Amino acid sequence: MSSERSQSRLALRYGKEKVEGKEDHNNLYHRDFKSLLKRAELWSEEKEQRFTFHSLRHTCATLLLPRNVNPKIVQEMLGHATITQTMDPYSHELPGMGDVAASALEKALS
Repeated sequence: MSSERSQSRLALRYGKEKVEGKEDHNNLYHRDFKSLLKRAELWSEEKEQRFTFHSLRHTCATLLLPRNVNPKIVQEMLGHATITQTMDPYSHELPGMGDVAASALEKALS
């Protein structure tokens, strides 16, 4: 099988069909993600209340960071280029960071 044909098959399978030379991610959304949301009873016909891919990414970060997952790992999972992209919007998800730092410093100095 040619490399081009193989790539086309993978693109179709994972919802990255080309439309006028650009990748079309809507196929994945409509074919797979939307049906999963409906089965999980998370789908809403009202656009403002829909659960999106971005919502899924946000949920991932807000679940992992308070559970002391290293922010660098969360950054990589979200595909952020810098740790700032991760920590600026999500640092509020790390309650008690100041207390932990103060305790660690006190322990180090005693």
